[in-house]
Amino acid sequence: MSRTTFAAVSTSVVLSVFLFTGVLKAQSDVKSDPTGEQLDPKADTQSFLAIAAEEQQVAIALGQLAAQRAENKRVKEFSAKMVQDHKKVRREAEQLASKHQVPLPTKLTPEDQKRVDEMSKLSGHEFDRAYMDFTLKNHETTLEEFQQHVKTMRYPDLREWFTSTLPTLKEHRDQARQVSHSLQTNP
Repeated sequence: MSRTTFAAVSTSVVLSVFLFTGVLKAQSDVKSDPTGEQLDPKADTQSFLAIAAEEQQVAIALGQLAAQRAENKRVKEFSAKMVQDHKKVRREAEQLASKHQVPLPTKLTPEDQKRVDEMSKLSGHEFDRAYMDFTLKNHETTLEEFQQHVKTMRYPDLREWFTSTLPTLKEHRDQARQVSHSLQTNP
């Protein structure tokens, strides 16, 4: 075998090993979810934390609006608790995002901003009912999303955080039901 042929074969072998190693590395970086679908763990983590951060932002924004616009004492108290609790959860989400090096949204989504704008035009009992209706539905949806994400979470710290947040979300949902019901029975 000539030197040129040997060099070409050697280069070919080295490139093949590099490519094969690269493919194996890429496959080990992409995990599969329980259904077998291939997912990028960083993208997965980012989407879960982004959803959580968005939920906190709208709860805080509407809670602060309720402090100004609500008429009912129970609605005002409930909204103050929402702001306090959701700020805490938001800080926790920010810490996890920092640890996993994923960016979080810093503004309300256009849909959430529209909701805040619409509700800022309301006041008194009309605001109270709209705020409580939205908050109840939002917590039910968020609770369901968190319960789904816990099942597919790859990182133990994220799974633990989502799991530890569930009781607070359930408590908020239950309190929202009570306050909402009281508005219907005592307008």
